[in-house]
Parts: sequence; C-alpha cells; structure tokens
Amino acid sequence: MRVLVVSDVHLGNGGVYDIYAGGAALPALIRREAGPDLHLLLNGDAVDFLLSDDPLGIERGRAVRAAEAIARHPESRAVFEAIGELLALGGQATVRLGNHDVELAIPEVQQTLRAATGQPPEIAARLRFEVGDTPGVLTVGGVRVLYTHGEHNDPWNRVDYPQLNDDARWSKFRHPPGSELVKNILNPLKRDYGMRFADLLKPDFHGAVMAGLAVDPSAVRVASPKEVAGLVARLMRQRLGPATFGPGDEDSVDVIGPLEDIADAADLTDEERELLAALLSPGPATFSAGDAEDSATQKLLKAALRTYARAHRSLAKGLAEAYFSLEPDRREWEEAQRLAQKYEAEVVLIGHTHAARFREDDGVVYANTGTWIGLMRLPDSEASNEEWMEFLRTLKTNPGLNPALGPAVPVLTRFTGVEVHEAEGGGAWVELIEWRGKERIVLGRTRVTARS
Repeated sequence: MRVLVVSDVHLGNGGVYDIYAGGAALPALIRREAGPDLHLLLNGDAVDFLLSDDPLGIERGRAVRAAEAIARHPESRAVFEAIGELLALGGQATVRLGNHDVELAIPEVQQTLRAATGQPPEIAARLRFEVGDTPGVLTVGGVRVLYTHGEHNDPWNRVDYPQLNDDARWSKFRHPPGSELVKNILNPLKRDYGMRFADLLKPDFHGAVMAGLAVDPSAVRVASPKEVAGLVARLMRQRLGPATFGPGDEDSVDVIGPLEDIADAADLTDEERELLAALLSPGPATFSAGDAEDSATQKLLKAALRTYARAHRSLAKGLAEAYFSLEPDRREWEEAQRLAQKYEAEVVLIGHTHAARFREDDGVVYANTGTWIGLMRLPDSEASNEEWMEFLRTLKTNPGLNPALGPAVPVLTRFTGVEVHEAEGGGAWVELIEWRGKERIVLGRTRVTARS
C-alpha cells in the first residue's frame, strides 16, 4: 500500500481571486504515482470556496453552484480527471475538509465533484469525502499514520464541526474569523486594488494586511465593510502576538503603535490627523478630497513605508528563513508529539500552514505537506531597513506582481507532498517530496517501524 498526501491545493473557479499555482503539475504527479495500490489523500483545502463574491454561510444551492464553477475551470477539472483515472485503475482517493472548503460537507457538492472525475458513477462513487472533526488514521506496514488538516490548532480558522455536521443547523453555521478576513479584506484588496500579493505574503498573515495599508492606506477604508474596518483599526491598536512561525509569546512585538503614534511618526497637521482618523474609523467618511487629503496621503505613505519596513523587519527576525526551512518550530513539534501520543501514532501529517516540514525524533515522524499555491517571501532578517522599504515600494508600484509591468516581487512555488509506503521486511518509508517540473525530488526520508 502507498499513500500520497497533498494539502492546501486551493483549486478555484478561474476568477480574479484564484491562488492555485500548480497548473498541470498536480495532475502529472497523480498520474505518475497512480496505481491500484495508491491511496491519494487531499488533506484539507483541496478546493477553495472563499475565492468568490458569494456571501459567507452554508446554503445548499449556492454551494452547488460554486462547486460547478470550480469543476468547469480547466485547471481544477484536470486535477479531478486525474483522480478519476486513479480510481479507474483501482486506486483510492479521499478528500478531507479544511477551513476553506467546509461546503464539501454538503452531499450535492460531493456529487458535483465526483462527476468532475469524468468516470462512470460506480467508479466516481469511490471518491470519498470526510470531515475534520477527528484525526484520520491509516495503517501502512503496521505503522499508524495520523493525518489532519491542522485548523484545529488555529483559533482564527477553527471550524465549528458540531454545526457543520448537522444540516438542520447550517443556517446558523458561522465561518471562522480567518474566512471573514479572506472574504472581507483580502478578496477586495485583490479585486479593487489589484493587490495580488494579499494572501501570498508569508510568513505573516497580518503582514499582508499591513503591507496593503502601506501600498494604499485608503484600501482598508474603501474595500471593507465598516465592521471589518473597525476590526483592522483594532488590530492596529492592539499588541499582535507572534506570527504563525514565531519563537514564542515572549517575542511578540508591537507591529504598529496606536493611531496617535502613526500620526506623530508622519508629522501630520491637526487637519491631517482628522483625515487619518476618518480613514480608519468604522463610520462613514466625512471629508472631501483636497490639498489636505493629498498631503496627508503622501506623508502617510512615506511614514507607512518607514513604519511597516521597520515593523516587518522586527517581526520577521529570521521568520522568512524559518518559514522556508523544513525544520518545524517548537510549537509545531509539540503539537505533533501531542497528537502522536494521544492517538498512538508513529507518523503525524498536517497541512494548513503552507510550510513544508519534516522531522523525526523521539519515536515520532512529523511532516507538513506544504501547499500548491504561490508564496511571496519577505526579505531576509539581515536585510536593511532600506531594502525593506524597497520591497514595499515594489509592491506599491506593481501590486499585481506582473513582471511585464516592471520590477515585481517574485512569487515562489514549492509543490510538496508526503508519500508513505510499506517497507520490505515491515514498517514504512515516509518521504517528503517536491514535484519540480517533471522530477520527483525527495526532501526528507526515514524508515519507521511499528510499535510493538
């Protein structure tokens, strides 16, 4: 038996919000590995129902229409057709829900995606879907392999499975805060301001929002509903905790100070301070365009670039390097150990963070399967403030990241997954792989023996 695990593919409908970057690479990988002994596991966020202008909420008809749009998009359909070919060979395929595709809990949505495999109903029916309320466990060569998407350990994106699992309660289901931010901030930044980078910036999710503010301070005020503008203003005032891959609470930093500190840094006049307050307030704007507004915008942009460059540099402190390292941080490793102990597993596979990882220690193998979207990397921690300012200036002049329009911050891809297969003589091999072009590269590999 072989298990191929990928996650965070984020297949979309071909619209302006799409972030899947795998093109034909994922279908090629599936076809290369396909066989009657293969179990393909899509471990969360295989498709992305947040990449549209539909309102949040579980509504059967709307979800089916969204699934049909995804299934029609050539890149997405190619992935499901490759899955169908695997099923036709006698292989297995399982799609586990993540926080971006909770609509997969709806039977009609499942049927829509089964039809996208292009196989007869009796074969397409073998495409399984499972919710993420408890970890899944597979046994390969006597080794217990635990898998979960990973949103369970992320308060911003934790899914309310009791509501989701009861269709009578769908009308009361509320998406997690992270989904609200995608819909109400990141999508409008991309749609109305061309800020393609909004959800590609790693390692700091909040950093993407702050970079958006630096590129165009008015974006937050114009692109988001007033309750979201209020949320952003609160985020700017509060002390943000460490980024997803930070070393610990003791190293949290003030990413940006109170509103008054921003005004002081920009040397604003009283009139310009009022404009800034109106810009970030949740109420209706009360000012009109004029010299004061233009002056404030110019001063704010210059100050924002300085402030955000300094803040990002302080926040990063090596996080850019750590994010793209295969070594998990302390909290990732401790969570893997906790799951391994609780569920008596030798191998723990997680996604969600988009950061590929691999570690073996103390009888536990942990791997994160990474992502199939593009990633935009922050400058290294040793970069100067001037280099950080240049990074933000480049975002400002080319927020769509289009090289044809001039200098652009590069988008990186690293298409990764994990393969687990039986070892001769017992146990299992666990490999973190990268699919680069048409080449399968092993990034990490270890043999695991079953517990006696």
